[in-house]
Amino acid sequence: MNKQELSNTSSLGPASTAQRHMFSLNRLMDKESGRTPRERLVWLMALLLGKGMSVDDFCAEYERTWNFQLNEERLSQSESELLKRVFDTVVWYTPVAEDRKNYPGFKSESDVFTVVAEVQQQLEHR
Repeated sequence: MNKQELSNTSSLGPASTAQRHMFSLNRLMDKESGRTPRERLVWLMALLLGKGMSVDDFCAEYERTWNFQLNEERLSQSESELLKRVFDTVVWYTPVAEDRKNYPGFKSESDVFTVVAEVQQQLEHR
């Protein structure tokens, strides 16, 4: 969907919001398509910490990259363990406080930021 098509859907309510979201993610993926999956995971973490991406988008893109693009065999054991820590957090992320209250395994935005910052620091000092 191009920008003109998006502007024509602005009165459609929630559907247009979802369309704009997908358009934004597609543009994001196009800009960084030359990265390896490992580089993409590290780049996504930097974007999140730099406030260039929402936690919701970060979690969705990190999980998608991990599940469908990454070949763990190409990572060192320590890299794999560090990046998996982030994955194990993003798959349990929910923005809904009530869900976190009722199901203690769910993670908050703060949990995601904390793990990403720790992992990024450890990757930089390897």
